[in-house]
Parts: sequence; structure tokens; C-alpha cells
Amino acid sequence: MDPMLITFVVLIVAIVLYATKKIPLAATSILIVIALSVTGVLSASEALSGFSNTTVVLFACIFVLGGALERTSISIRIGHTLHRFENNERALITMTMVVTTAFSAFLSNTAVAAILLPIVLSICKSIRMSPSKLLLPMATGAVIGGGITLIGGPGNAAVVTALENITNGAQTYAFFDFTIAGLPIAIVAALYVWLIGWRTLPDHEVDFDAIEVEEKTSAAMSPAKEKLTYVVVLATVVGLIFSAQIGLDTWLIAMIGAIVLVLLGIMPEKQALNSISWKTLIMFAGVLPLTTAMDNTGASELLGSWIVGIIGDSANVFLITAVVFGISAIITQFMSNTASLALLCPLAGIIATQMGADPRSLIMAAASGCALSICTPIGAPPQALIYGPGHYKFMDYIRFAGPILILCWLFSTFYLPIVWPYF
Repeated sequence: MDPMLITFVVLIVAIVLYATKKIPLAATSILIVIALSVTGVLSASEALSGFSNTTVVLFACIFVLGGALERTSISIRIGHTLHRFENNERALITMTMVVTTAFSAFLSNTAVAAILLPIVLSICKSIRMSPSKLLLPMATGAVIGGGITLIGGPGNAAVVTALENITNGAQTYAFFDFTIAGLPIAIVAALYVWLIGWRTLPDHEVDFDAIEVEEKTSAAMSPAKEKLTYVVVLATVVGLIFSAQIGLDTWLIAMIGAIVLVLLGIMPEKQALNSISWKTLIMFAGVLPLTTAMDNTGASELLGSWIVGIIGDSANVFLITAVVFGISAIITQFMSNTASLALLCPLAGIIATQMGADPRSLIMAAASGCALSICTPIGAPPQALIYGPGHYKFMDYIRFAGPILILCWLFSTFYLPIVWPYF
């Protein structure tokens, strides 16, 4: 069978499995590796190359840093901050989203949502507000916040890898390159919620006495260790920001920060290993070979030509951004945003190459679209986490987050080509 045809079959099956989640996402990625190896599309070293990818190592270490922060009293501080706005519904809703967005820029958005869930439920119970009014802004903020920095979400690894692969290592994204694209989107979303969006939230009836608040039980950390944790994490983040000036790769800086936490006894070895989301790393590492297969067989060029055909001969950078951003934003609503980033960002790089454009521009457009997996309960873990506690319906997500997606799409269509020139 033709290798390109095999690659397309694997791609389609992978998209269906990622979207339906009939089997675990990590298992889907492993099946990709097996399928491409058994059929001879990739050699053994090519099929397993994702597991030695330096960006995978980077995010494994970032999980350890985030796990250390989770053991501090940071959740209590967040709770105190939100309680200040409990007498103003509009301000409470907006600040819940803003605070979640800010913390998700530096921690796993899933971890942030898990930390804040009991805090938000406690606030709702104390002021007799339906959880449906706070949990959706919280989850939406967590997802959007993941696109603000390099370490904001594990899917950002795919963005960096896509650019490095398409340019053979000649280009990469710096720490705050994501901030240039992601922060304005977060601001647009927050302004919408403050002005209009807070009124679109559902107010589902709930038995407040039946709300069970599960307290987060983590090992107590002494004040000295807590301060030390903040110092190590802050030093690591600063190192990541200035990695080029320091002369060390980002994966190495993150690894140094993680091992320092272990050596200082802040994160015992077992807890450090448990803090790593292995299924996320396996899912990402397993999907990378699919990109290699698409490149080797010419499937990427064919798909790129199809999308370029939609755009036509137009050199209008705004139209190009609108199409790539829009396709990414739609697809990411129905599959893991990490998976959509891993699949679409390399394709965006191929399209840029065919057009003679700077790949940084189009890859970031695809990444920005994928970062807005907010309109369904299946696009990102935080959105799924709140579905039950918030007593939500599918349309609740669309009514609240749909306008945010449209506004961010329109804004990004004109903003991204200016800050990331295509030509």
C-alpha cells in the first residue's frame, strides 16, 4: 500500500479516536507509533523519536515545578483573593476568570482548575450562588491562560517542535513569544466577560446543602521550604526567559530546577514522579512521529496545498490568518487541544513554506486557534472537570464561550499578522 495513503488513514483514525476518546488518548498515540512501524512507513528510530524529544523533557520537568507549587499555600492565597469580591457578582465572575488565567500561564491548566474547583464551590456555597455562574469562567480562564507562556500548557511543546522541525533548528520560539500572541487574547476575553459575558452564564438551580467541598489534602510545607520553593521556581522561570543569554537550552534549565527541588527535599522523588502527567507526555511523544511520516511521504504538502487552495492566490495575510486560525479553532473544540496542536502546527509550518511566508507567523496563528478549546466540555480537561459540578448542558458552553471565540478570532485575524509579519 502507498505510504502516503497509509499515513492519511492513520491520521484520520487518530483524529476520530482523539475526538471521540473511545480509548485513552495516550493509547491512541501508542497505536500511531505501532501502525507507522508495522507498515514500514517509519523506521524504528523515526517511530520512537518523539520519546527523546527535548521539548518532552522540558515539560516533564515543568510538571515537577508545578507540582511543587501545588504543595504550597498558594491555593489559600487564591481563595482569599476571590473572597474579596464575593459581594459583587460581576466582579467575582470576572476576577475568577482573570486569576485562573494568570496562574494557568505558569502552571498546568488542569492542575489550576483542580486546585480552584473546591475553592470556587466553597465560595458558591457560602454566598448561595449557583456554581454554574463561576465554574465556567474558571475553566475558560484556565484554558486561555495555557497559551500565554511557553510553559503554560504541555501542548505548547508541539508549537516549538513544529517550528524547529520545519526550519531544521534555525528558528525557535522564545519564552515570551507566546505572551505576545496569548496575552491580548486573554485581555479581550476578560473584557468581554466584564462587559457582557457575565450575563450569559447559566443559573442552574442547586441544593446548596448538597454541595460537597472536597478539601485539597497535600503534605504541609514549612514556611522556610515554601519560600525556598518560590525562589527555585522563580529562578527557573527567569532562566527559561533568558535561556539564550545564559547559553543553556530550556530543557536543561527546567531539568536543573526540577532536580534542585528534589535535592533540597522540597519534592521527594516519589512525589516528583507522581506530579508528571505521563499520559500527556506519552500522548504528545507518540503523535510526533505522525508529523515525520506526513513529511516523509508528502502528505503534509498535499494537505497544505488543499488549504492553500482554499485561500487561493491571495497574498492577503489577514485572510490567511483567518482561515488557519479558524480551522484550528473549530477542530480543537472536538479533540484534545494538545493533540490538535501536535497535528495542526506542523501543517501550518508546511503551508507557510509553500507560500514563502515566515513559518513563525502561521504556526502561531494555528497555535492561537488551538488555545481556544473552550466551546465544548471535551476540548480541554478543565472544561470536562467542571461539567458535573456545574450541572452544565452542552449549549451552556457555546452561549458563554462562543462569543469569546468569535471575538478572539476577529481580533487575532488583524493582530497576529502585524506582530508576526508573514513576509
